[in-house]
Amino acid sequence: MSNNGHATNGRQSLEEIREQIEYHRALAELQQLQESGTWFDQTRRWQDIDPWGWQKLGPWLPYDRSRHTDGQNAPWVWNETDLDRIRGFANDLATENHIAIGILEHLVNYTISTGFEYQAVPEKRYESDAVAVELAEQVQEVVDEFLDLNAFGEREREACYRRSVDGEALLRSFRQHDHTTLTRFVECEQLRQPLGSPHNYRFGIETHPKDIELALNYAITYDPTDPSDYEEVPADEVTHIKANVRSTVKRGLSDFYCSREAIDGVHKLLKGMMIGGGIQASIAWIEQFEGSPQAAVAANAASQRDTGRTYFSDPVTGKTANWKRFEPGTIPKIGAGRTYIPAPLASNTTQHISIVQACLRAVGNRWGMPEYLVSGDASNANYSSTLVSGAPFVRAVECRQAMFRRYFLRVIWIAIGNAADAGRFYVGSRRITKDEVQHYCDVNATPPQVPISDKTAEAQVDSQDIQAGVMSKQERRRRRGLDNDQMKREIAEEQAEEQQGQGQDPNIKRQAAPVEEAAKGANPFLRVRRA
Repeated sequence: MSNNGHATNGRQSLEEIREQIEYHRALAELQQLQESGTWFDQTRRWQDIDPWGWQKLGPWLPYDRSRHTDGQNAPWVWNETDLDRIRGFANDLATENHIAIGILEHLVNYTISTGFEYQAVPEKRYESDAVAVELAEQVQEVVDEFLDLNAFGEREREACYRRSVDGEALLRSFRQHDHTTLTRFVECEQLRQPLGSPHNYRFGIETHPKDIELALNYAITYDPTDPSDYEEVPADEVTHIKANVRSTVKRGLSDFYCSREAIDGVHKLLKGMMIGGGIQASIAWIEQFEGSPQAAVAANAASQRDTGRTYFSDPVTGKTANWKRFEPGTIPKIGAGRTYIPAPLASNTTQHISIVQACLRAVGNRWGMPEYLVSGDASNANYSSTLVSGAPFVRAVECRQAMFRRYFLRVIWIAIGNAADAGRFYVGSRRITKDEVQHYCDVNATPPQVPISDKTAEAQVDSQDIQAGVMSKQERRRRRGLDNDQMKREIAEEQAEEQQGQGQDPNIKRQAAPVEEAAKGANPFLRVRRA
């Protein structure tokens, strides 16, 4: 086998190769079970399996340390087949279920919005160092180039979506000949354990034999049916975002794993209510014949129908439907023995709606969402308490943003490192290495602020922080989604116009405030780049 994992023996038939693959895979699993002491009859792993294929009922196995051996997440995920099944049904929900689609839209919109903001600045110890300031400006140019080249704001939103649906998102960085860096997603299904690989290569991630959290390589396959066809990618080129698992578990778990039944059940209940209500609404009224045989009723219906129509037998029921047009103002006349009965109404709709709301509240609790975000019913929503600082959903979104910030900065720094290796950074005539860039510069990633309902209270707190020296006006503008440089220019223009209106020379203002102009010239990073 070559370095990239491609088989060198092409004389074997495809069937023989597949047989060997299945044999070695079964042998490896058997050896692992024997070593861990959890070898048992696979047919008794769970006694009942629901239509989804996920619900594992029956007696639980005794807990032991082997459940998380080599990065597995037993008894929920034993192998890559379990991951494929979970991702498959989660993607079905995210594609066909409007409730799941709405939840995902809210998660992405609140967590990522239009994207993070990235600003290269000198490291705190070198804020006044001229070399660090000049180097930070060059780093900012590389960051802006990378963000535009990869449409990174859109990739941030997709990474949030993939993490929720698939339970993980994989971003691979590719160094280009023109010294730029391209970032592309890797499908979760492409991450597979290579054939004949050691136990520390489980689930397609090679980790250090004595440190399961230290990833060394990723095995990315291009033909799922042939595990021998893979590329071994160094961990330095891959950013792996996991969800809903411990740090010692190699692969993530979908957000919908625990809430799939409630979401799908609500969808089925709503569909049944819609179909039943549609059938009942399609009945105009009921005519009741007292003491009349069936043949007489059928004859009467046939005599009342419109004669100008062409009638055909229904291909399913084999019956012919009778039609009669009632023009506006028609007064129907009925004879003796006939009674009009109003159309049936859905008398149990209220109970069904109560069930739907209860299920949606439980579903929303999974993400800390207020009820109206999941159900769309704002009648019971108190906006002043559901979207305030410290509220469960706001806190959950801020925690997600902190997690994404760390992974997105990793991707940014990979691009900066590639640029440094290509010789993009110079101060004077001296080339700056990647280690020196990391030493002298830092990149700040600012997530979008979670919308707060009480803007007045928020403004009062920010004003107090600015007066106390806790927060800068620049940070306040960033929270409001405003461009700092543009705001400073517009404020200066407005002040100049006011001075001209008062008969003053605007140049006096510029001479009277040399400190601000000097500070602006000394700090070229006042601009904030919006994704």
